[in-house]
Amino acid sequence: MIIHNYESSSGKDLIQEYINSLTKEEQVDGFRVLELLEKGEMQKIIISDGTRKYTRYTF
Repeated sequence: MIIHNYESSSGKDLIQEYINSLTKEEQVDGFRVLELLEKGEMQKIIISDGTRKYTRYTF
């Protein structure tokens, strides 16, 4: 799958800005999700949220 980042009318990459605003641990999760989406491996998306061990997202 080709992931196209959304840019606002002013040219800002809103997805990249949002991911960069997260903590380092959350950034790793965010970039991993994008990587898995690009590879079409959505079934492998499992995120650690700090309170529970893992959360699985199903698409």
